[in-house]
Amino acid sequence: MRRQVGIIGAGELGQAMAVILKADKPALWDIDAKKVPGQGALSEIAAISDVLCLCIPSWAVRQAAGDIEPFIKKGAIVVTLSKGLEERTRLTMPAVLQEVLGEKAACVLLSGPMLAEELADGLRGAAVAASRIVETGEALVDLFAQTNLHVECSRDVDGVAMAGVLKNIYAIGLGMVEGLSLGTNVCGWYVQMAVTEMADVLERMGGERQTAYGPAGLADFVATGLSAGSRNQQVGMEIATRGELCLTSEGCASLPSVRILLADYWDEFTVLRAVSESVERPGAARAEFMRLFA
Repeated sequence: MRRQVGIIGAGELGQAMAVILKADKPALWDIDAKKVPGQGALSEIAAISDVLCLCIPSWAVRQAAGDIEPFIKKGAIVVTLSKGLEERTRLTMPAVLQEVLGEKAACVLLSGPMLAEELADGLRGAAVAASRIVETGEALVDLFAQTNLHVECSRDVDGVAMAGVLKNIYAIGLGMVEGLSLGTNVCGWYVQMAVTEMADVLERMGGERQTAYGPAGLADFVATGLSAGSRNQQVGMEIATRGELCLTSEGCASLPSVRILLADYWDEFTVLRAVSESVERPGAARAEFMRLFA
């Protein structure tokens, strides 16, 4: 059955989703109307869409959800592709959607290695659709079945959401390993350490360890950490090569909240600590990472 799709956010990821779902003729909308000439009203798009994809930064999710809430079509699915924590509440994006939308829509998180420029160029990607309702996840699998995005289901919403947060932070560290010229061996070592630690963190946060080794964890972390176009990777490189931090990224924005959420266990997570200390004191990055690999 063909579904009417609405895409909120016409940045690189939103445009990539529009390319992938072109057979469904998605309606695209952006707060900057210049990005989508002739776009319809947000209320109209929300009212007709069976699936609404929020391709926007994490800090904008609550506002966007509130804007569409009065108009959502009965039985609609709202998909967030944002990976982060809300600064004020430290809630994950699925939790923010649930708080704002309640029972008005089925909410799902789509997370995995989905570099927008590659998807837009027709290359393949992978994702996991995380929802506590099996039918909701399966609906996303069906939606993308004939596209270049391979989607699988998970009911581990908390684990998938936190993996998306953590992979951005660990990707900063991978940029540091490269920028410090520690070598390919250490790069591989770092990936192993980071993913094992991610599994430990997810377990502490009520998620499933296995999620760390799937599309939302290992796969997305490696894709982000090795992509020259990744802001998180660029932040790590900048810290390592220049000893200063001028850029910002989702990983940087999430670090303070992650430290608070894991305060009781912070000393257990040596990779997160090394990245955090290096972000706070860029000049100490080499010493922190040499200690990590001692």
